Amino acid sequence: MDDNQLTDLQILVINKFPSPLAVNYKRILLKETYEEKTRQLILTFEFSVRALGLVLVGQYLIDDRDRFSDSKLNKLLREKLSTPSLGSWVEIVFTILHSYKNYPDRLFMRELHNAFWDEKNQKARKGVRQAFDELVTIRNLLAHRLPPA
Repeated sequence: MDDNQLTDLQILVINKFPSPLAVNYKRILLKETYEEKTRQLILTFEFSVRALGLVLVGQYLIDDRDRFSDSKLNKLLREKLSTPSLGSWVEIVFTILHSYKNYPDRLFMRELHNAFWDEKNQKARKGVRQAFDELVTIRNLLAHRLPPA
């Protein structure tokens, strides 16, 4: 891949984003077909959700355990954390974001709060969770579909 062919956004992602995201993004760009690009995109999404989930769970259970507790989140973690599916990771991430609604400055990335919450209306932004759920559905179709006969 020639750097002269990359857009400013692509260069920004590759050079400035955290390495795991940048490396996976570059892998997407290097794929030849749209099917390969789609599969790599889904792998990148899956990796990113799991990584984000692990960091958020760690923050909640370690850094903030003495600051607040959310019974719904505690129950979810007890039930799903031992063997989480991708859908469970998405549920964990969004439940944690919900738990931190009143603690935006506690999140390791304040931008997570801003991306999820519409502070003006004090409600979750429409479509954010839906986009994640739709990507999980696509991933599950790709991961579990039968090979062609």
